[in-house]
Amino acid sequence: MSQTSKRRESILNRLNLNGSVSVNELSELHDVSLVTIRNDLDYLDEKGLLIRSHGGAIRNQSSLAESSNKIKQTHHTPEKLAIAKEAVKHIQPKDAIILGAGTTTEYIAKLIADKSDLVVMTNGLNIVSTLSNSSGLDVMITGGTLRCDSQSFYGPQAESSLKDYHFDKIFVGVDGIHLDYGITTHSEHEARLYRVMCESIKTTIVVTDSSKFGKVSVYKVIPCNAVDILITDSGISEEHKQALIDQNIKVVIV
Repeated sequence: MSQTSKRRESILNRLNLNGSVSVNELSELHDVSLVTIRNDLDYLDEKGLLIRSHGGAIRNQSSLAESSNKIKQTHHTPEKLAIAKEAVKHIQPKDAIILGAGTTTEYIAKLIADKSDLVVMTNGLNIVSTLSNSSGLDVMITGGTLRCDSQSFYGPQAESSLKDYHFDKIFVGVDGIHLDYGITTHSEHEARLYRVMCESIKTTIVVTDSSKFGKVSVYKVIPCNAVDILITDSGISEEHKQALIDQNIKVVIV
């Protein structure tokens, strides 16, 4: 990542922690000119990642607000189902997989519920519930502290539960995917857990509808070039598609 991208990521992180930032404080913090910071803020404003204000910027609530699982389930449902159907094609007999918490991965869980000879680890309570009657699967849950809004587990217990295992593939949804800032999420704990998950994986597969492209949430999970396969819908722009391919990511469009 370039110094400019790193600085802009830092600006977004500071903005989301404090709610607002000033040109003067950012100039001093990053040891760059006021003009450079103004250019950064103008760029991020154009991308919809913040709102410019006199002498600085404020957080763009609409682009970064987190939805509960129940609300997310009503968004882009046809696309998510098509993405899930494609994702299942990448699961082989005897695979050991991780399904991250989320609505797209819940569709994957529904599609593999009647399969056998698979090991499925998840931090998603909704996914455990979906697979609770799947006698042919070995279903494991990370445990940890429950986030009620996302129905997902996180924390040191969840992270330590993964250290004695090795998995073939992880399927993970995202809150945002940006060419400069990578895969991001609204939760610091979730970001840390997913990084631990990816350390024990042969293949990282991101499943996301195209509405998430260009969006940035507060906490970075992994850079884009750490993704092996990305499955999305036809709404992805040619610019995003080609940029991902240039980073040796296999892009599958449904």
